[in-house]
Amino acid sequence: MRIVEIVSQAFFNSAAAVSGIAKVEFISAFAPEDLDRIARTPLLLICPHMIYLTYARHRQRGVQLLMDCYLVTRNQRGERNYAAASGGMALLDALDLAVVDQNFGLEIQPFDAYRREMVKTEKSLSVVRSIYVTVIYPDLAESKFEYVDEAGKTQTVEFTMVSTTFQTEDNRDTNDYGRGLDGTMRSYTRTTKKRFDLKLTLISTTMKEQLRVMETA
Repeated sequence: MRIVEIVSQAFFNSAAAVSGIAKVEFISAFAPEDLDRIARTPLLLICPHMIYLTYARHRQRGVQLLMDCYLVTRNQRGERNYAAASGGMALLDALDLAVVDQNFGLEIQPFDAYRREMVKTEKSLSVVRSIYVTVIYPDLAESKFEYVDEAGKTQTVEFTMVSTTFQTEDNRDTNDYGRGLDGTMRSYTRTTKKRFDLKLTLISTTMKEQLRVMETA
C-alpha cells in the first residue's frame, strides 16, 4: 500500500528531527548481532509492521501500522553512565513528543505509544524498544450535516466519515410501543421515526463543538 509508505516516511522525518539523535534508519527486522557494526550513537532503528484489522475485533475498516523502534546508546563508566542513561530517557521523551498524538496531516489515527521495554544486549550498548501504533483509513467518505439553527437559517457541517460497522440506518415504527396485549392501539400520537447511528472517528475539536451546537439547535 502506497499510504503505508507515506505514513512511515512521515514518522521517519519527525523522528529524525529530534535533537540529539545522531542517525535514524529503517530496518526490515531487528537482530542483536547487527549492533556489532554500529559506529554512531544515539541511533534510532525503525521497523514498520502492517496488520490488517478485522471487523469482529475493531469494528472499523482500516490497516493497523506498528512502528517498532529501537533507540541504541552507548554505556559509560561511573558517573558518566548515569548521565548517559538520563540522556537516553530525555531522547525517549523527545521522541514521544514528536510522534505521539500526531497524524502528520494524514488520514490516520494519531500515533499512540503502545509498548516500551529494554532489550538485552552486550554491556557496551543500551537498547530501548518502543512500539508506536496508528490506524490507516483507506475508505473515507466526505459527508455533511444540514440543520436549521435557532434563527431559522440552514447551517452546514462538513466532515470526513470513516466506515465502521457501528453505522446503521433504519425506520422504527414507534406506534408498536403503544399497543395493548390484544393488539389494539392505546395511542395514535406517536409517529414513525428514522434513526441513524454514526461513529465519527476522525474529527477535530472544532468539528466536535459544531456537532454540539447542532445537537442543541
